[in-house]
Amino acid sequence: MIVDSFLRPDTKKPVAIEYLEDLGVDPVAVKLAVATHWDDDHIGGFAAMMREATAAEFVCSLGLRRQQWFTFAERRQQRTLGGRFSSGVREWIRVIDLLSDAGRAVPNWAIQDKLLRRTGRGEVWALSPSNATVDLGLAGLGIQPEDPAPGIPVCQLTPNSSSVVLRVNAGNAIALLGADLERTDDGTRGWTAVLASAAVKGSKAQTFKVPHHGSGGADEPQVWEDLLVRDPVAPMTRFTKLADPLPTPHDRARISARTARGYIAGRPASRARYTGVVRRMIGAATRSGLDMLTGPVGAVRVRAPSNGQREPTVELIGDAESV
Repeated sequence: MIVDSFLRPDTKKPVAIEYLEDLGVDPVAVKLAVATHWDDDHIGGFAAMMREATAAEFVCSLGLRRQQWFTFAERRQQRTLGGRFSSGVREWIRVIDLLSDAGRAVPNWAIQDKLLRRTGRGEVWALSPSNATVDLGLAGLGIQPEDPAPGIPVCQLTPNSSSVVLRVNAGNAIALLGADLERTDDGTRGWTAVLASAAVKGSKAQTFKVPHHGSGGADEPQVWEDLLVRDPVAPMTRFTKLADPLPTPHDRARISARTARGYIAGRPASRARYTGVVRRMIGAATRSGLDMLTGPVGAVRVRAPSNGQREPTVELIGDAESV
């Protein structure tokens, strides 16, 4: 299974495909390709990855936003779309067109408590989005049982709120993959809804992909208490396109208090300091005007025996570090 994707800056190849090839694994062996949500840092190059993983079933959130639903409907009817789209929607179009051209099935829509795959001793469950989150997406299309009360706006669905959280069971080894799902005050959505999921009952996970780069907005203390073993292996990715990259020093301290086994894929990026004139010149000469300088791609490799008789082992590859 491949969850999310991005392209290596130097080779422009999907990093997950390169990783499998380095292990001597043919990408055709991949059975599931999961797009947790349609933010650029999660789905960049997803279509390129799907071209290599030709046997993979495509899984994505049922909590789509208005433009994505319209895009899907247009593509199903083979009409040409006009207008300008965000990069996330453009990648969505590439994936839908790829599936259509190859005669592959439409997406396997992920929603809370849905079994996505079972094989041998392994299971993959979707723990989100919740029914209430999907309802918000439909409301954005104008599909709702009744209009909201006057003066009360319909809550807008965001990519993070519709993220697909996964629980992967491989024998006695269990991983909880948190995507970018955030905490909400509404008990029917976000991590509160995941805590009420039927699929999380039973043994606790030894590995936890920390959601949304370790940010405080995605932190739900009860998840650590109810769904995870003590001191779980807790890898996360860094997000560097902010003035204060995630996880922040405060985030690191909070996570370190929760587990002694936290890890980050990628060290802090350095930001070039340009004058205003030079910045304007860069903006005029490039598409993005980015001035971020990053090092090699880092990875946190976690391996756990399916019999559960040993603790998961952790290997830091490239620019990866302990919290």
